[in-house]
Amino acid sequence: PALEIIQKIWLQTYSTVAGADFVKKIAPREIVLVGGVNINTNGTITLGIADAGQRISLFNTDFIDRKKRESVQEFIHTIQHEYVHILNQYKPFDEKTFSEISSGYTSEWYSIPDYLAREKGFITAYAQSDINEDFAEMASAMLINSRAEYEGIIASIVSQKAKDEIRLKEGLVVKYFKEAYNVDFNLLRAEAEKNTNAVIQN
Repeated sequence: PALEIIQKIWLQTYSTVAGADFVKKIAPREIVLVGGVNINTNGTITLGIADAGQRISLFNTDFIDRKKRESVQEFIHTIQHEYVHILNQYKPFDEKTFSEISSGYTSEWYSIPDYLAREKGFITAYAQSDINEDFAEMASAMLINSRAEYEGIIASIVSQKAKDEIRLKEGLVVKYFKEAYNVDFNLLRAEAEKNTNAVIQN
């Protein structure tokens, strides 16, 4: 099931929008699937690791439930997030401009719930850990959620300043994919949503 989800939502999405050779040229050469949970000393759970662009390790794969949208989204979130890191390793994003949008990065992000992080201009609490995670979380949040789900998240934010900051980050993600890889991110989002719907077993 894990590999079927990877094939449909990640690989097929990029192949359809960016071309059949895109992932072949820029992709990990190994995908390691670990059934159990990887718990850190601070109590957080690591769901995935990208090693120098050559290997992606995915944890918790025994617990994917294709009948539950949230379960599929959590799993594919990990690989979408880690793949953005790999893309950034090949072609860096505009860190200077991105860093000027939000302040308040913290190593104690895990003590902050997502809804409070969003009020500070971060799409998730983990995005608040540093600028690279912020960019990867921004891109992956746009890819794993349907447009309606994503807009629902934005609508739930009270602070207009925080909403504006997230919208600026969205724009930089779209710009990065276009300028660095000539990929239309909006088409990528639409294809990912279609393929996610196809994977979930109702």
